[in-house]
Amino acid sequence: MPPGPQADATLGGCGTSPNCSFSQVTTVTVNGVAVDGFDNQNNGGPMVNTTAISANCAFIDYFVFPTGGLDFTIDGIDALDLDGESFCTGESIFIPSASGTGQSFSVAVNGGPRQNIGGAGNPVTFTFPNAGSYEICNIIDPGGCAEERCIVLNVIDPPLGEAGSDDVICEDQIAYVLSGAVVSADNVTWTSSGDGFFDDPSASNPTYTLGSTDANANFIQLSVTVSNDDGICEPMTDSLVLTLSDVSQVAAGDDIALCNDFGSYTLVGSSIGGGATEGTWTITQPAGGDGTVTPPAATTTPDTATFSASVAGVYVLTLTSDATAPCTPGTDTVTITIEEAPTVDAGPATASICSDEMYTVTGGTSSNGTILWTSSGSGSFDDDTTENPVYTPSDLDVSAGVITLTKTVTATGACSSSPAVDTVSLTINEEPTVAAGDDIALCNDFGSYTLV
Repeated sequence: MPPGPQADATLGGCGTSPNCSFSQVTTVTVNGVAVDGFDNQNNGGPMVNTTAISANCAFIDYFVFPTGGLDFTIDGIDALDLDGESFCTGESIFIPSASGTGQSFSVAVNGGPRQNIGGAGNPVTFTFPNAGSYEICNIIDPGGCAEERCIVLNVIDPPLGEAGSDDVICEDQIAYVLSGAVVSADNVTWTSSGDGFFDDPSASNPTYTLGSTDANANFIQLSVTVSNDDGICEPMTDSLVLTLSDVSQVAAGDDIALCNDFGSYTLVGSSIGGGATEGTWTITQPAGGDGTVTPPAATTTPDTATFSASVAGVYVLTLTSDATAPCTPGTDTVTITIEEAPTVDAGPATASICSDEMYTVTGGTSSNGTILWTSSGSGSFDDDTTENPVYTPSDLDVSAGVITLTKTVTATGACSSSPAVDTVSLTINEEPTVAAGDDIALCNDFGSYTLV
């Protein structure tokens, strides 16, 4: 019996030994004696049949192992040349078919049990699921007497680069601090789809400062690319998306001054926009103020709300919007100054004088404006801007008999278009005339004299 086992029995397997010869057909002889029980197989090597299963395995290994036997390739490279090489988790290898029936490939991870991954004349594609030491074996069992060739591949994890979860920021935010990134690699590079910049693009969690056009974008993609110096694993890139929420835009309108007889004022010029959908009016009242806004609740049309007040003073109206998170509500204010309307009292409503008299106004009062007296006649006032002037009627006034004296108080500012007016109806009476006749001398015996 020749020594065994051999890795491969080719036509020269017996060499020059006088004890054996090998015919790549169906005949095997030992010491010149034919041994039956072998069949030809398609790849050119004889294979033991069922009648020879109990034959000595050393004998079978020596003579029967198929041509090409334990040789195999991975990704087109001889497996022995890859022994001890490193691969990356998630990477796949391709092993073409090596032999036929009785051939298989197995994998054992970190010294664990072997797992069959295919073979029997079929190619095998295997993906490394985790890091570890992978023993890959080509096993050929031509009839109960298995032979194998194994190599070990080292599988390492790829560089780790997780950008973190997507996030939402307000469009007016100046900078975004990354906090959820997980990075473990020799080389780290952060990039942005926008025009901002990172304070340190090689840091695990840098701060990104938004650029001038970032605020006009709906979103910004921040990406981290990681790699290791050994180059075994491909660089990895992961990204997060920053969605930009619209800022709440609020305008309360222009400041205005109103006279306290205005009634109600529609808050025109106010508006909401951007991320705001409704706004609510509130009032800061002056002392004793009585201002109200209708409606008092949130409204989608703040420019249709109305303001009313009768007490003079400065009213500050604040329009506060809602907001789209994480933006904050917007506010704006409008100042409405309520001014006192002028008041006037011209004194008694009626008066009378004699045609030879002047009329002195009494009891006249006024406020919040300047005074101007006028007459329906042609007489004159000693001072037409004072509360209680003296009026001298003209001859035409005397002839008219009745004239009207008007006191007008005119305000400045918001109440300038609402003067206060009061009048006095002045009756001018004619002075009585008397003529006793001419002097005369009479004799004491004149009897009676008619005063003609």
